[in-house]
Amino acid sequence: MPDCFYSGNGGLCFVEYKYKKELPKRDGTSINFNLTPQQCAWLKDRKSEGVPTFAVLGVSNLLVCTQNFDNVNNITKSQFMKEAMNISEFIAKLENLCVK
Repeated sequence: MPDCFYSGNGGLCFVEYKYKKELPKRDGTSINFNLTPQQCAWLKDRKSEGVPTFAVLGVSNLLVCTQNFDNVNNITKSQFMKEAMNISEFIAKLENLCVK
């Protein structure tokens, strides 16, 4: 079971949150967010059922919201930075999905 379930008039979603204190120094270094095989399987099963399901990977004040669960423990620093958003952008994404 993931960390959060959000629902509203616009829809619902499940979110698994993972956090690291800091990014690695090198762009090509992978970040392991410690998504367990059981968590990965649960998220993939819900996604395959058509339920909006996300892993949100946080470092400092940046977040990556992904459905690529197989890559959560192998995302590189450069990939993380390319996909990263701030907290306000993530909240807007949740609002668009669940409220509007």
